[in-house]
Amino acid sequence: MRHSVRVLPRLSAVVVASCLAVAAGFTLTTPAEASFIGDPTLTTGAGRFAVGGEIDIVFDRDIDFDRGDGDLNTNRFLATGSYGFLQNWDGFVKLGLFNGELDPGGTDIDPGFAIGVGARGSFVDRGDFRFGALAQFLYFMSDVDTAGSPDIDWFEIDLAPAVSYRGLGQIVPYGGLKLSFVDGEVDTPGGDFDGDDLIGIFGGASFAVTPQFNIGAELRLLDETALGFYARYAF
Repeated sequence: MRHSVRVLPRLSAVVVASCLAVAAGFTLTTPAEASFIGDPTLTTGAGRFAVGGEIDIVFDRDIDFDRGDGDLNTNRFLATGSYGFLQNWDGFVKLGLFNGELDPGGTDIDPGFAIGVGARGSFVDRGDFRFGALAQFLYFMSDVDTAGSPDIDWFEIDLAPAVSYRGLGQIVPYGGLKLSFVDGEVDTPGGDFDGDDLIGIFGGASFAVTPQFNIGAELRLLDETALGFYARYAF
C-alpha cells in the first residue's frame, strides 16, 4: 500500500525555518551544548494554548575555560507555555530555576534564574512518521558558591531536526540530531567558557494520558549525558 505524502502549510515551514536559520548561524561559530528538546513534532494546534513543566538533569557536560577544561552540571526546573500560531507551528516560552556544580573543584552553583524562548513545528507526514524541528534560546544566571560569590551566566542555543512515529496509539517515540552551543562566563579571571562538542543525539517518548494531557521522558547523549521529564496540558 502506497503511503501518501502530505506537505503541511508553507507559511509555518518558512517561520520555523527562519528561526532554525538564525540558530544555525550561531551554532556554526561556537561549540555545542543543549537543553531539554522534547518532541518537536508535538504541536498544540492553531489558536490553542498549552502549559506544563520540565525537569532536566544534566549529569555530564564538558566545557572549555580560558584557563583549562571543566564540567558544568545542572538541575533545571522550568515551567513552560506555548501557543499554536498555526496548526503545525508553536511558539513557546520557558521560565524557572536551576542549580548545579562547576568543576574542577566541585564548586556549587547557587539556585538561579532561567528563561527561554523558541519555536517548534512539523513539516511532513509520511504514513505514521512525522518530521519536524525545534529551535530555542535559553539564558541562565546565578552566583558561584565561593569567596566573593562571583556571578555566573551563560546562554544556550539549540537546533534540533527530528522524526516521531505515530503508529503505537497513545505512545509516541521520537528522536533526532541536535546542533547546539553554550557561551558564558564566571566573573573571575579566565572565567570565560564554551562547550566542547557540536553534535549530539536525543530520543524519548511521550504518552497521551488524555487527548489534552501528555507526559514523557528524554535521553540526550554524545555532547552531554542528560535525562529529562515533562508534562503538558493543552486547551
